[in-house]
Amino acid sequence: MLYVCHNGKELTVDAEGFHHLGALVAAQLQNMNGHVLTRLWVDEREINEEELERLETLSLTGVESVRLESESAREVALKVLKSSAEYAGAVRVHLEEIATLLRRGKLDTANQLLADSCDALSVLVHSITGAAAQLNKDTEEIQKITSELTPWLKALVAAQEESDWVRVADYLEFEVAPQLEHWQRVCRSASDDRMVKE
Repeated sequence: MLYVCHNGKELTVDAEGFHHLGALVAAQLQNMNGHVLTRLWVDEREINEEELERLETLSLTGVESVRLESESAREVALKVLKSSAEYAGAVRVHLEEIATLLRRGKLDTANQLLADSCDALSVLVHSITGAAAQLNKDTEEIQKITSELTPWLKALVAAQEESDWVRVADYLEFEVAPQLEHWQRVCRSASDDRMVKE
């Protein structure tokens, strides 16, 4: 028999009924109607992020206890929106710093930081879009904000290709950074409002 603790609820299960750890976790989550796994321990060792992606390869042979924590997909989406608001603020500050570096002619440093910031923007867009899709209704404004940035990014790329660094700096500071500030407000408001409502 295998001891399982899911969100504080304790039970014992027959480990032979599951081919691997992934099957056990899936069964537990199915009982929670729409929950997603957030943390997992096997015999008091926390399973890392890489292992979480391949639970079906992890055997239950010799395992004595499994402890897992899960949250509803809605709760996870709300947390994503809240952290996206903070992340958008941090990216905005970096873009303003990059604009300053460009105006000072420090192109190598500025362009490296800009590449990193573009990667951060991609992560942010993906996170916000995913959270909005999970929450469904009342997220039109969230879904809209990601498309609003596209024209400015195209103009930014065009200015980079022309090596017009003053124009790149202006786009970053006066177009993209304010858009991120707007994202920050929308994400924070959406997560706070829905937490209060539900």
